[in-house]
Amino acid sequence: MPTPETLQSMQAGPEAVRAAAAAIAAGELVVAPTETVYGVFGRDRDALARIVGEDAAAGAAVHLGDAKQAVRTLGGLTAWQSRVLGRILPGPVTVVAGDCAVRVPDHPGWRTLLDAASAAGATRVLGVALPTRDARNVSSLTDEARARLAEGGVSVIIDNGPARLGSASTVIRLTDTGYDVIREGAVEARYLAKLVTRTILFVCTGNTCRSPMAAAIARDLLGDDPFTLVRSAGLSAGPGSPMSPEAQPALRAIDAEPGEHRSKRLTESELSAADHVYAMTASHLAALGAAIGPGIGGGRVELLDPYGGNVPDPFGGSQAEYDASCRRIRELVAARLRSLGMIAPGGSPAGDTP
Repeated sequence: MPTPETLQSMQAGPEAVRAAAAAIAAGELVVAPTETVYGVFGRDRDALARIVGEDAAAGAAVHLGDAKQAVRTLGGLTAWQSRVLGRILPGPVTVVAGDCAVRVPDHPGWRTLLDAASAAGATRVLGVALPTRDARNVSSLTDEARARLAEGGVSVIIDNGPARLGSASTVIRLTDTGYDVIREGAVEARYLAKLVTRTILFVCTGNTCRSPMAAAIARDLLGDDPFTLVRSAGLSAGPGSPMSPEAQPALRAIDAEPGEHRSKRLTESELSAADHVYAMTASHLAALGAAIGPGIGGGRVELLDPYGGNVPDPFGGSQAEYDASCRRIRELVAARLRSLGMIAPGGSPAGDTP
């Protein structure tokens, strides 16, 4: 039996991509690189089983071009689950939800190959790691190994040199409360946790009124989102003070739970770790800009009011002033969370993604 045709590089020209796409569409198998290891790709599990066995083929992931396709393919994801996919894909992570697994390789030629396969008539592309002692490279495949691949249905091998990462993808399963790491691979679990978590930081002066009210409101609006951390701090805060007595009933009046709070001064590490920082006034914003330095903020430090207004400080004022401030802060926090796609237009946590 002839060995599979070996083509050099998905970047060398369209010939390799066309040949591989046509083979997949015809029901044949292709060996091609990803950023992790080389894989075997085809349009159905039975074909893959001839190479890797039924058990491995049953766990084959649907390989896609971008995170949006992954969200649609998995289906029924909540807003925070969809955001997680947007933060880790494309990348060396396989995501499992229900009985479906998806993978979006971060490889410069992958999207081209996928689009070509789709144009050739392949409605989906499944893939598993190449079953060899060293799946990082195909140049070491013996003639005997190539013959076995051909016997199993592999007609094209794309040799793109050593895979960039040289380690299998990390596999996670989405759950109602977060995710479980099924297999740690190219991405360490601790780095993955840092990657998927978004931190929102609200900053005022003393961290007893405005910023803790904003944080409490944000937590209430976000509901059970396990991947968003909400923090507050003050530029001139003394440590350990409770939330102002008037702030707590103001929050409860809008059905937000104040929670436990102790004031703290903003630290450089907390500021640098936050993904989104919202200041109550222009003077707070200027102070944050000075602390961060020119060009370092990257647009992540903004006024809480999208239209540039200041949030007045109710400290020392009446309960009515606190109530009015709290209602205004809720409007602004909701606007910011909506702009981030984290809550629905009505102000509640965003529901399932269509």
